[in-house]
Amino acid sequence: MYTILLHICGIAIIELIFYFEYIGPMESKIFKNAIDDSFRSNDVISSPINIFIPDNISNLVTVQENDATSYLKYLSDDGKNKRNRYNHNLYKKAIFYWIILLVITLFVALIEVVIKYIFYKKKINLQKIDSVSNIAIELVDMRRSDDEIMLTDNISEEIAEEDKFIDYQELKKNFLKNSIYYIVLSSAIIFFEYLFFNYIILKYHIISKEEMEYVIYTTIKPMLDNIIIYK
Repeated sequence: MYTILLHICGIAIIELIFYFEYIGPMESKIFKNAIDDSFRSNDVISSPINIFIPDNISNLVTVQENDATSYLKYLSDDGKNKRNRYNHNLYKKAIFYWIILLVITLFVALIEVVIKYIFYKKKINLQKIDSVSNIAIELVDMRRSDDEIMLTDNISEEIAEEDKFIDYQELKKNFLKNSIYYIVLSSAIIFFEYLFFNYIILKYHIISKEEMEYVIYTTIKPMLDNIIIYK
């Protein structure tokens, strides 16, 4: 049982570190690039639109654009910091639950080792009892004739040879044991992946609303500047 939990612990820590340290940040970067690429197209208007406005109003528009850019940049940075804090707390929460799983695994492993040691001691005691019984039987067998002893030895050797051949009961037992082990292991992995997808991937924040607004604004504004010329 503890080997199954140990496999889950290994898979869990690898996926957590890989997702939060590489996949998550990479998804954020790819998402921002996708937004930027979706607005940048070769089909935009090639000839600019001339808009004639007074210089004082033109300067006012420029000032307002700069203020809007600075304000959106501030909101974007603040949204990014909040997003990073949220993802970091999610990361710590996931590691905390992984530590609990690791403690449970070690506890189960300790119990299994203790149980196996108890059965091992019982087996040693039974072997000692059997060895004493065999000595007594051998003392009785010494009284038999040499022919009987030779016949008994030959029969024992034949039985031993048969025991070395394929033991179908043992094969059946091992097949059933391994089948149950791998079925339980596969079910545990599927259950872990379900929890990982629903409680980590779906809750991970790829990009904040403020960051998205800033990316869209900084993407559209240069396009408008190339299309519209204030005079």
